[in-house]
Amino acid sequence: MPGLSDTLEITMRPKILIVLGVLFAAVSMQAARSTALKFSVLCNGADSCAVTGSGFAPNASYQLGVTDNCGAFLFGSAVNTSNTGNLSLTISPGESSGCDVKGWTFTLFTIGRKPLQVATFVASDPD
Repeated sequence: MPGLSDTLEITMRPKILIVLGVLFAAVSMQAARSTALKFSVLCNGADSCAVTGSGFAPNASYQLGVTDNCGAFLFGSAVNTSNTGNLSLTISPGESSGCDVKGWTFTLFTIGRKPLQVATFVASDPD
């Protein structure tokens, strides 16, 4: 016949598992926050844009695509991160004809059979 200690063990086990699950999720979320991707673009009046980022996979290749605010594709190229996962390059995306360009959308994708969008940044044209 089960005693009081057996009953406590049976009712406490699910509660302990739930608490451990919550703690594991909290630790995982904190780790994800500390390795968040940062991606930004700053353009000048000559339409030269500094593209920077951090928190990416080290020594990885990504596809960078640039469109203007009219939806015209202006630039596409593979870019590489440093051995610390940083990204730094300067490009001049230009402007599409017949469009009063007010800015560009910079989008970074993984390279592979199923590319995934990693980051996006909308930069203003200062001129």
